Amino acid sequence: MNVLATALVSGAIAAGVSGLATLWGIHRNIRYQAITEARQVWRDTLRRLVPEFTTAETSDKREAIGDAIRLHLNPHNDKAAHDALAAMKKDPSAENREKLIKAFAELLKYDWERAKVEAKSLCAGDKKITIKTDKRIKKMSDIATKDC
Repeated sequence: MNVLATALVSGAIAAGVSGLATLWGIHRNIRYQAITEARQVWRDTLRRLVPEFTTAETSDKREAIGDAIRLHLNPHNDKAAHDALAAMKKDPSAENREKLIKAFAELLKYDWERAKVEAKSLCAGDKKITIKTDKRIKKMSDIATKDC
């Protein structure tokens, strides 16, 4: 009788642990997929807005599109993109256009490289990861959330 009870309790515990692990994995994958899709929309939006900004015919149109772009940027980390955007708003020259395109190309490349790293490891935790994009190095810690 003891062996049977032990086997039943062990089986129940194993089933419970297995169920929790499955739920955790499903939750992690759903969260990761949602973040990945939102970031893809963000990249696509910038790819659409930046050319619209560079070809805007009037300063009012350029101002409106520039504001939309600025709302998609991190005010603390995307300084090169902010600076290039401001320079292009002030003087829409070919030189400023190239600086703007380069700044956004690097920003998008950085985000794409980060997404690829995250796809390889759904939970990077506290691991430090370095990504090099066009002579610019950015360090990322806590790529995925610590509780993943």
